[in-house]
Amino acid sequence: MGLLTLAQLPPPEFLAQRSDMNYQQQMGLAVLTPILCAALVIWNRRSLSTLILALIGVILCVWGVIQAQGFMRVFSLPAWIGLGAPLLAGVYLAMMGMLWQKRG
Repeated sequence: MGLLTLAQLPPPEFLAQRSDMNYQQQMGLAVLTPILCAALVIWNRRSLSTLILALIGVILCVWGVIQAQGFMRVFSLPAWIGLGAPLLAGVYLAMMGMLWQKRG
């Protein structure tokens, strides 16, 4: 989880450009990721609500990447997918798999 959080941190320019909305989003994700992961682990691991939250996390990761790429295309800018969103979606999928397996 620590590597995932580090992968989502904005570049060092964030310190000089705190008003940049993209950097603010990145920082928000980096702060919320360990909190969300901890909440999913602490809650009852067999509960349906935890599975639903993890599924929402996967959907939001994929949706965010699609939206970001579309936004970049509008301005004819190159759009590279970093490691943060795919890793986060992978963590949520792994959690869903572990929870589903324990349900049985």
